[in-house]
Amino acid sequence: MSPPTLSTARSPFDNAKADTILQTSDNVQFHVRSAILSEASLVFCGMFSLPEPTNPPETPVITVTEDSRTMDALLRLCYPVCDPVFTDLSLLEYVWEAARKYGFDYAAEKAGRAVKTFLGTSPLRVFAISCRLGVEDVAGLAAIAWKNSDTFKSLSSLQTPRKFEGTLAGGSYVTEMKNISSEAYYRLLSFLRTNPNPQNPRFCGTSVSLTVRQNSQRVHPTFDVPSRADADCVIRASDGAEFFVHKLMIRSASAEALLAGEGSLDLRVDDLPIVEVEIQSDILVELLKLCYPTNTLSVDDCAKIRRMLQAASSYKMARIVDIIRKRVMDLLDMHPLPLFFIAIEQSWEDVAEAAAKRIATGAIKDLYTPEMKDVSAAAHFCLLKYCHQYSVIVSDAVSRYSTDAKLWKQLEFALDSALLISDSIVHVPLPIVESSLSSRNGSSIHEVVAKSEAMASRMKRDMSQVNVQDTASD
Repeated sequence: MSPPTLSTARSPFDNAKADTILQTSDNVQFHVRSAILSEASLVFCGMFSLPEPTNPPETPVITVTEDSRTMDALLRLCYPVCDPVFTDLSLLEYVWEAARKYGFDYAAEKAGRAVKTFLGTSPLRVFAISCRLGVEDVAGLAAIAWKNSDTFKSLSSLQTPRKFEGTLAGGSYVTEMKNISSEAYYRLLSFLRTNPNPQNPRFCGTSVSLTVRQNSQRVHPTFDVPSRADADCVIRASDGAEFFVHKLMIRSASAEALLAGEGSLDLRVDDLPIVEVEIQSDILVELLKLCYPTNTLSVDDCAKIRRMLQAASSYKMARIVDIIRKRVMDLLDMHPLPLFFIAIEQSWEDVAEAAAKRIATGAIKDLYTPEMKDVSAAAHFCLLKYCHQYSVIVSDAVSRYSTDAKLWKQLEFALDSALLISDSIVHVPLPIVESSLSSRNGSSIHEVVAKSEAMASRMKRDMSQVNVQDTASD
């Protein structure tokens, strides 16, 4: 493979007398002075203070991950030259990120000021960029700017928009939000629905932590391994709990990665080798149980299921992942929202689809689940759009079959076994037209239910043509 073709940056970064070269991801070399970088950046100051190698190159080359456009603008913010004028918010985002990454504090401050100049024209993009970089104050300014904008006010004035883009959630999403969490997007929507504005709203951080706190006095879970006397290995969890296991059972469950560290430690318990794994004991014990065919999975805590999946996936325990997946499917009716985000995290499109169909009948706009904090806002956007499409289909069906209706109720009981719609994709509202039942014509209950079944059939057909994946933003 031939070496890449290198080029030199434009002035003033083409000075052959410079003592350092920064080489970008697109193979452009910036000839810079280490003294300037050291004064402007704590990161480079520390780098240049390291002892030099025995035979240093004539001009050391430092490879950076940024491209030449980003590096050129960043260095101009640090050098005694005119600051660049930013008309491209995408470029400014990368410059701001690089300035913060390398500790160019003054350059980061100037880039942040430049970002604020886009609040009037692109508040949602500024919000997404600020959230991704964790700059809370600018994210807050962007949220307020969007809420005060004429565009947002026009969205708020729409009562029942048919297009999702005309809703508060649909109109408050931009492509850059795929790089922030669903939690941040949820917090933005909550802020936009709240009047007056809440004090000190937070968008970037998280108020919910799934981290298991260490406790020196915590009681470790126990694992009643069958035939402990025949155990031939001890697996030690990250919190120190030890479990006696049979290597044959671990391997037969496709969990042999748990034994990968066998022999690396000169430690033994009851003359058995110890293998250490980076899994908390409360999760490890559940995974070990599933390695033995006599045990079944009964966990119904979504946070615990998620941690089990993360550990099983990390250790490539495919068989165990399949078992947990089946448990997730069993719990969809009970916990559709958190399991939707877990399914997205695991790239289980069919499970996410099934969860979304269960969520569609509920008002999820005000629901929160901790799993949102680690999943892209694009997933939440798709879910909200899917639910909106469902509501439009329901509205269309109701309008078609109830032009004379004044009041609808939900039938919560079975009129008789022949009238049940057992194969509906969701719990479909069965309308009872009070005006029809009480009218002089005296419509029979069977006629009303027949109308309801026709409506449900149309809704089912229309919803079968909508997939969560199809709602993704372009």
